[in-house]
Amino acid sequence: MRVNCVSPVFFEPKHPLRQEYSREFPVKRLASLGEVASAFLWLMGNPYVTGNVSIVDGGARLI
Repeated sequence: MRVNCVSPVFFEPKHPLRQEYSREFPVKRLASLGEVASAFLWLMGNPYVTGNVSIVDGGARLI
């Protein structure tokens, strides 16, 4: 059994503070749905990875 998790940053496409919030990130933007999906696909495609939490947040946890 494998257990993995993708933890994307919070985002709401129509949230009024979206641009202001993302300016604080080191990459200066929010992730696209494709970037978050890419993390899921990588985890599903690698059968050796388990117990992993992939943080997809553009460095937000660093600030």
